[in-house]
Amino acid sequence: YREILEIAPHHPGSWQLLGVIHLTQGDAQSAAQYIEKALALCDTKAVYWNNYGAALKDLHRFEDALAAFEKALSIRNDYPSAWSNRGLMHLELGNLETAEQSLRYSLRLDPRHADALRHLSSLFQIKGDRTEAIRLCHDSIALAPQNISGHEQLASLLIAEKSLEEAGKAYRKALALQPGKVDNLIRLASVYADLDDNESANELFEKASMLRPDRPMWKYRRLSLCPSILSSDGEVTDYRQSLENQLDVAFSEKIRFPWQRVFQDGVVPSFHLAHHGVCNRAIREKFASLHAPSFPQSRQKIQCRDKIRVGFLNTSGHEGGFVRGFGGIMERLDRERFEVVGLIARDTVSYCRTMVKSEKVNWLGFPQDLSRAGSLIRNAQCDVIMHWHSGTDAMNYFLPFLPLAPIQCIGFGTHCTTGIPNIDYFVSSKLFERGEDASEDYSETLVQFDGTTAWQQKPQCNKPATRADFDLPESGTIYFCPQRLAKYHPSFDRILLQILENDPNGYVVALAGHRKRSLEKLRQRLTQSLGPALFSRIIFVTQQKPDDYYRLLGLTDIVLDSPVYSASLTGYDAFALGIPLVTLPGRCMVQRYALGLYTKMEMTDLIATDENHYINLALELSKNRDFRAEMSRKILERSDVLYEDPNVVSEYESFFERIVKDRLENAN
Repeated sequence: YREILEIAPHHPGSWQLLGVIHLTQGDAQSAAQYIEKALALCDTKAVYWNNYGAALKDLHRFEDALAAFEKALSIRNDYPSAWSNRGLMHLELGNLETAEQSLRYSLRLDPRHADALRHLSSLFQIKGDRTEAIRLCHDSIALAPQNISGHEQLASLLIAEKSLEEAGKAYRKALALQPGKVDNLIRLASVYADLDDNESANELFEKASMLRPDRPMWKYRRLSLCPSILSSDGEVTDYRQSLENQLDVAFSEKIRFPWQRVFQDGVVPSFHLAHHGVCNRAIREKFASLHAPSFPQSRQKIQCRDKIRVGFLNTSGHEGGFVRGFGGIMERLDRERFEVVGLIARDTVSYCRTMVKSEKVNWLGFPQDLSRAGSLIRNAQCDVIMHWHSGTDAMNYFLPFLPLAPIQCIGFGTHCTTGIPNIDYFVSSKLFERGEDASEDYSETLVQFDGTTAWQQKPQCNKPATRADFDLPESGTIYFCPQRLAKYHPSFDRILLQILENDPNGYVVALAGHRKRSLEKLRQRLTQSLGPALFSRIIFVTQQKPDDYYRLLGLTDIVLDSPVYSASLTGYDAFALGIPLVTLPGRCMVQRYALGLYTKMEMTDLIATDENHYINLALELSKNRDFRAEMSRKILERSDVLYEDPNVVSEYESFFERIVKDRLENAN
């Protein structure tokens, strides 16, 4: 085409097709410039405007792209691709009804239009109907199996559904079509990491790093890998020391990159660090130091207005916990003093609207794109943003590095400090912390409420169950560990060993989780540490839907709390049903949730002082039915103080008012 243009520089078709080549190669800026030259010579061809819109779309100039697609349709109204692209732009701009109309019209013109099906899949994902989204995505792939975008989108949908192995297959198909697309190597590596296959993940990270030596951070992507199941206390210590040493080496290179590229270049600290039973401040701060210099540092100035605007922020995949932890607070903040904004992933808007019973929450859905999400959140002009999680995914880890609001806070949903400079306050409780010294565990300013930090509705278990419903033994004590497999720290094996040795009729029930590799690692470790005979009395049940989970919990005699990661939401669940829970508090907040709930109930009977005490309490509950009945009675009598507590809301109100007042005074 360049040779043609040397002979005929006014040939519009060559300029347009040269632009298409650059668009296919991922250079949208050059593509737009070349197609603009074509349009300057001939602006009456619908295909030129359609391809110009596609280039503008890739540049995130959505309003301009929409105008280009509208122009294409004004020239040729029966153009399926332009209708499909018009639908996609309305989708990106949040106009779901218009988007669906456009996409369905495209499919009426061409029922085999793969892109329209794929965009319609995205629309159903945003609506929260992932089943239909996955079906449509499969239909799109069947029509265009060589289009890697379809496989990438399917993988993303499957990850949201926690179908990680299927997501891995989708990424492998995308890589078979385009082996050099290193972004998909990184994504597949992240899937392997989530499956606890760190060896395969590390191989892919290394391969990507070798393919792109111009991306120096890629060789440190392995630092995000942490086995969920470690074999011994010593292995935990060795892993953490090695990680700190590698972080120091990475920091010494002082690598900088455009923050918009952080999903590819950034390194998210593993969530499994919270399962090690030690303070994570030093490690978290080292991770943050790798990224903070690449982000803009300026903060918005706080505004003086009649009401404080508070945003509650959550990313996709965590909406259940978010609604349970913050929903009641969002509903009940005094609307004479506060405006409430739900800053949530756009595919969770429908769910959150349904679950949070208030019409006075302004919901803002943001896309899975850091730059655009950050812009939308800043435009909401919140005075305070309260984050639910940090580090359970890349989005919620990196978003707070941006100056999203004058004040950023985090608390109950995140179980240790973030290390992120832009997060100002960590909201905890005197019930969960060891005192004023606890502030040394946090990079944020630690705020300790008098009460709990989550307004909790009392859960109900209305459907009775029998042991046979869950294939449990008809007799014997059921010790339930309703926690993630990663909470089974090697030190917990000693406790389980002693309990099972001294209670020959006891069974430990555990949730198998979604990750086969993690389960197999834990099975192997427990078989070795307990011996085959005792291990035969560990029963792994499949992950349960909420109703069935409560039915299973209702069959439990005793809940065994993890000493490294105490029960928070599961503690509320157990106490609502009067189930005795044995806990052994540690130094950090994450080890002290059950202690705090018992303290709130003014009940200390089942708080152990050491491992032997923990074991003896569990055995006493098993062997002494009167003692167990007494503990259950006390829990039921006292646990109402944990639920629907208006003081939780009033403490948040006082906190928000105080920090805004302090910031205004300091600004003046």
